[in-house]
Amino acid sequence: MNKLHVKSLNECFNVDGPDWIIDDPNSHTPFITPPPWNKGKKVGCSEETKSLLRNYNKGRKLTKSHRENISKSMKGNEKSINSKKKHYKITFINGEEVYVFGMVEWCKNNQYSFQSLYRFIRGERKKYKDIMAVEELAQDP
Repeated sequence: MNKLHVKSLNECFNVDGPDWIIDDPNSHTPFITPPPWNKGKKVGCSEETKSLLRNYNKGRKLTKSHRENISKSMKGNEKSINSKKKHYKITFINGEEVYVFGMVEWCKNNQYSFQSLYRFIRGERKKYKDIMAVEELAQDP
């Protein structure tokens, strides 16, 4: 154990406190550095704290106006629903061309994997099933 003189620190920060404090290395809790995949997450919470955080909003009653605001924000108008959809021209090996608006929906309806098709579009795959080329269009043809 070490005695540390902290009178000058107290004067520097303009706080009242003891002139000496005892530093006991056994009383410190070590700082746990989060691993890179855990950045921004709480580390070392007790089970009691986790339980409190988990149950914080359980059974919470919302006011009528709050529920209406949530409902309005969840109901997307046509513009917000389609804001990220794009137009594509897909050319197949047999020469057939298909014009698509909304690649994800088209893939689901036609048994294609959107992730694999997107890798094909970015050039990470050389081919994908029977598709020869995919071209992003500026607007509806």
